[in-house]
This record gives sequence, structure tokens and C-alpha cells, in this order.
Amino acid sequence: MRMVRNSAGVLTAGLILGGVVTAGGCNAGWTRFRDDRVVTLSHPGAEALRVESVNGSVRVQPGEPALVRVDATLWGPDLDRLSESAIVTEERDGGLYVGISWAGGERKRNEGCDFVIAIPSATTVTVRTSNDEISVITSVTRWI
Repeated sequence: MRMVRNSAGVLTAGLILGGVVTAGGCNAGWTRFRDDRVVTLSHPGAEALRVESVNGSVRVQPGEPALVRVDATLWGPDLDRLSESAIVTEERDGGLYVGISWAGGERKRNEGCDFVIAIPSATTVTVRTSNDEISVITSVTRWI
């Protein structure tokens, strides 16, 4: 776990480089912590993948045979809350579900989670998120 952005550092850089400083909106003045996690599991053979996140990007891509890898990046202003939150991977409704269980049962302001999921196969991919990108890559060309 590490601190990745401090708005005071950005403010200082703005003064040095540009001479003009503007407030960064709702993120000005808060520290953002980051918690990177990796979850690896055997592919359950499910043909469907469902991913749920809020305030974060989701990328689904081809992975190793018989293996699912979930790279999750949780971020927010409270490192303790990030540490108490959990990445959820389970079989639901005949498919594989990937999501996050936030500390205290709900996401707080300025918190989010980005997912990169490598899965060998899925015939149906359903992604629900907000405020960021969704990428689903169905095949990879390898150059020799």
C-alpha cells in the first residue's frame, strides 16, 4: 500500500511550472491512498462473467487456460477503510461474479476500485460500473 497522490504536491508543481494555480475541484486538499491486490482462482467453467464496481474502470481480457486472475486497485482517502474492504469472487447464477465489498457495507465519497480481469473464456460478459472506462478484449494476437 502506498500514497500515490497528494494535491499539495500537484499544487507545488503547478506553481513551479505554470505560475497559475487553479483548485482541482472536489479532490483538492485530500490525500489519495492506493491498495493493489491480486486474486487468482481456478476457472470455474462458468460461461458468464459479471463484474460490478463503482467509480472505477474495468478491463476484461483473455487469460491463461483454467485460471482467472483479478487485479484490483482500490483507492480513496482512508487507508484503513481500503484495508478492511474485500474483493469478492464467487459463482452466482451459473457464472463468475467479481466485485468489491466495501468496509462498513457501502462505498464512501472519493473511493473507487479499478479491475483488470484475465479469464480464459466467457460467452457472456456483463460489466456495471460508473465514472470510468470499460474495456473487453476478446482475442489477442501474439507476434513471433
